[in-house]
Amino acid sequence: MRNTGIENKKPYSAQDYQNPNTKVVFVRVLKSLGKNRYEVSFLGERTELYSKKTLEVGATFKARGFAKNGKPFLEIIEEKNAIAEAFGDKDILSKLGIPTDRLSDLMLSFFKSLGIKINTKDLQKARALAELFEQNKEEIAEIALFLLDKGIEPSKELLASLLSQFLLEIKDTEEKESFFKATNHIKTSADHWLILPLKSFQDENKESRENTGLIKILINTDLHVTKKLSLFYLKNGQKVFIVLNYNYENGENKAKTLDFCLEPPIDSLKEKIFSSKIGALLAPYASVHVRYNKNLPGERF
Repeated sequence: MRNTGIENKKPYSAQDYQNPNTKVVFVRVLKSLGKNRYEVSFLGERTELYSKKTLEVGATFKARGFAKNGKPFLEIIEEKNAIAEAFGDKDILSKLGIPTDRLSDLMLSFFKSLGIKINTKDLQKARALAELFEQNKEEIAEIALFLLDKGIEPSKELLASLLSQFLLEIKDTEEKESFFKATNHIKTSADHWLILPLKSFQDENKESRENTGLIKILINTDLHVTKKLSLFYLKNGQKVFIVLNYNYENGENKAKTLDFCLEPPIDSLKEKIFSSKIGALLAPYASVHVRYNKNLPGERF
């Protein structure tokens, strides 16, 4: 889809154009080509377009594709900055202790490309539950998030019971594995797992857990850098597993490899297509080796 125009106007209706393609996409402006022409990335592809409106390089916006007079167009969806506000952008990352660097930009843009965001509703609920306890607030919040993702409404009694089991396991043995041990909230460790709930941009008013997931971000609190990002996402019955590993060298943090897996399994051709699309999405931000890893579902997400 080359030479795509952008129209910034009120949302069109089906009566305005014949056979409109109403697919919603997230567009990132890569560079200005002059005279209101830009190179952009969306749906894993790079293309050039003309815009009536001046666009900022690096900006990301939500748009709807449609056809008019046989030509493709992108219509910017004005949401009073709802994407930035609801997604949290760098503000929420900073509050959560996630390094607000170029890799954070990569992470946020990658999520937007997938059509998902941090589920602030569950996050706020988990924090409110944690405030009911005088101690171990971080552990309580993460246990609550885990239960909410499974569709279980956590009570104070249930959280207290699970917390006591968690603390006993740490006291009895440092080697015993469990989900809560894997969150690694032991204060003597510099590596800290942060767990956040996710949801899709397309199901704002739905209570269904069909399009939800979890993201786990491994942070080194001494170096204040991100070490790993693990994403599990369920969409329309398809389970998506993604692990992005970072490499910290010479004082700089760089994305290194991205492993992914889908369930039900996909054939080799679809693996290559999915791999190519992910690589294209990440290309503007970092050079990442993308590979299919069938063992990812066995890891803790």
